[in-house]
Amino acid sequence: EIQQSDWSSDVCSSDLGVESGRTVTVVMNPSCPKCARVHRLLGLLDDCRIELLFALNDGDRLSNDAALRIITTWITKGWIEADRQIGMWYERREMAALTEIHPQATSILQAHRSYCRTIGIEGTPTILVDNRRLPEVYDAEDLKYLL
Repeated sequence: EIQQSDWSSDVCSSDLGVESGRTVTVVMNPSCPKCARVHRLLGLLDDCRIELLFALNDGDRLSNDAALRIITTWITKGWIEADRQIGMWYERREMAALTEIHPQATSILQAHRSYCRTIGIEGTPTILVDNRRLPEVYDAEDLKYLL
């Protein structure tokens, strides 16, 4: 089991479908094509909490900007709008313009990146179910059967 850390209050999460008590955490990168596929599949999951963490490559300004804008949307408008922004980003590589990044977004993104480094996440997407890594024999498509 992977221990939650400082990021637990800074995770972009849905408060929808928490009746089962199950949590699916996805570590993603806005530039990752496989992450786009996983994001589409998250919409098919019922009765679980969805959490997103961002892991970015150093120097990837485009992904950094996209992650900051998604986090800002989550802070200011909530999960549903942030999830819509992610979908729009993965489909068209664009998102609604924001006038400025929320002051907390940078520290939240840094907390995500630090946590991912601490637990050794080196690639995206990485999926955790109830703080346990999804074994490599399973794919994101299998989540609907595993939960």
